[in-house]
Amino acid sequence: MTGCSTPDNSEPPAELTPIKNPVSVKTLWTADSGQGAVKKFLDMQPLIVAGRVYSIDTQGLISRWKTDKGTLEWSLESGLKATAGLTGDSSRLVATSRNGEVELFDYNNQGLKQRWKHQLGGEIRTRAVLSGEQVFVRTVDGK
Repeated sequence: MTGCSTPDNSEPPAELTPIKNPVSVKTLWTADSGQGAVKKFLDMQPLIVAGRVYSIDTQGLISRWKTDKGTLEWSLESGLKATAGLTGDSSRLVATSRNGEVELFDYNNQGLKQRWKHQLGGEIRTRAVLSGEQVFVRTVDGK
């Protein structure tokens, strides 16, 4: 085979140019969102909906903050061993776990209440997708 012996004919990367008028970033607030997963490359990003930040930690602590000042409004220990962040909309959150659990919660200004829980056959490492009244989840075995 000669495929690997040919010279490199790829385009070199473009030269970087300085940024004119850079935008400065100011930290408005920070918050501790619970247990993390350092060096495990998990998708634990917070969810932002209608002026609120929602997060889940690896031990299942679900929390909600106001985006303007970072005020903690409520939190709930779900017990899920989460490996992905929350998905949701203006009244529902979906949380998943490494044990294949999927939970749908209803929420309001007072807190969070579990509507249903379902056990799947494999670990879940990506966020669920909430579309209307359907929840889509992919397990590590491809189902």
